[in-house]
Amino acid sequence: MTPREVAWGVGEDSLFALLHGARVYDRVLLSATRDAAAGTIAITAPEESAPVTGDRPLARHFADPTFVRTTQGTVALTGRLFSISPDGTSFELLIPELRPIEGNNVERTDAYVRAIGGWYGNGALSAYRAGRFGPIIANGGDGRAEQRYLESLELLTRQFLRGAEWLWTTRTPQLHLDYLPLIDEVDHEWFGLVDSTAAPYDAAIARKLQPWRVRAWQLADRHLRGLQRLVEGDPNAALVVSGDHGMRTYWMGFRPNVALKDAGLLTLDDNGRVDLTRTKAWSMNGYYVMLNRTAWKDGIVPPSEERATMDAVESALLAVRTPEGTPVVTRTWRSDMPGADTLGIGGPSGGDVYYDVARGYYWNTGLTGPVIAPLNRLAATHGFPSPSPEMHTVLCAWGPGIAPRRIGPARNADAPLVVADWLGMPHPPDATGRSPYAELIGRR
Repeated sequence: MTPREVAWGVGEDSLFALLHGARVYDRVLLSATRDAAAGTIAITAPEESAPVTGDRPLARHFADPTFVRTTQGTVALTGRLFSISPDGTSFELLIPELRPIEGNNVERTDAYVRAIGGWYGNGALSAYRAGRFGPIIANGGDGRAEQRYLESLELLTRQFLRGAEWLWTTRTPQLHLDYLPLIDEVDHEWFGLVDSTAAPYDAAIARKLQPWRVRAWQLADRHLRGLQRLVEGDPNAALVVSGDHGMRTYWMGFRPNVALKDAGLLTLDDNGRVDLTRTKAWSMNGYYVMLNRTAWKDGIVPPSEERATMDAVESALLAVRTPEGTPVVTRTWRSDMPGADTLGIGGPSGGDVYYDVARGYYWNTGLTGPVIAPLNRLAATHGFPSPSPEMHTVLCAWGPGIAPRRIGPARNADAPLVVADWLGMPHPPDATGRSPYAELIGRR
């Protein structure tokens, strides 16, 4: 077959593809230059359907990497050819992001990238959301889009595992930190759609989608098993696993700034922006409300009025009602409440009034519109106050001398102290956690 060339602009540079094959077009050569010897070949293959459990090679239909030197460092170029027409006039090709790695040693960082074949911070979520893999299940798709998206998550998992193994075996670290963003990415997208307690729950969509979510979690299990294999048999090694948050489903929007505006605490200028010369309180990020103190530039709330302003903020938030007449804001925390559960709030860059909201609601920073309104999506997120059970996560430890047992509730701040105790290091003087290390190893 006569090769067909395709090129794409990438910033100020280009990527090139050469579609070719023996009797039909069935492969593509990818390169950052028109030098075929510097490229890599992706061969078309059906969507991956084999289980991700066991030791089946992950992301096996992606091309071997070819490396490109950029001003930000070496990046890896690969691709997954999902389909191509016999005459080569149309094709479906996924090229993951060309992701440079930051490091404080250029040579070592370059060696890391070349040894593992590139690193990816996320799966191809933007392509999935945009429908580039085909219609998603939530929009009537048959699962092919999810199947293709999962292959990008296989690539993510494989490269994280390769990176961990390379670092562990070549650097022999005393402390090795690792993170997998896969589940955060997947459950932001899918947890809400499979949550049967959500008001807009669609059982048919959930039934079709849940197997793909399970497959994603199996990839996370495989990542964890890979880390276990690195440390098993080493009497001086232990694996500590923790998350940073849970997930809560939402389908209603809440605009705290509109509530503040309706209460006369926030004023907009003629351009619809916050007028700090007439605003006493403002939620800049949706998570909390800050007073516009005179200690800040253009601030108007003097110290003598801070408590009364916080009272007014609380009243404005607590007055908002759902269509059923129940409170939208279910609990508040204030930075001026000594001895109260302040969630570590306050300080020069913290908020003054924090709050939790009713199930199904999530806040945003909108300045106009209704104070509450239905959203056009069913999703899940974090950022709710940590006392919410749905924000709870895990703290586990595995290794020699750590027998299977449950130790009861722990906090994220406890995890680094467990590591410090294992390494025989003193706790940082400003640590706020409590180490359950003695309980984990069976000492009381």
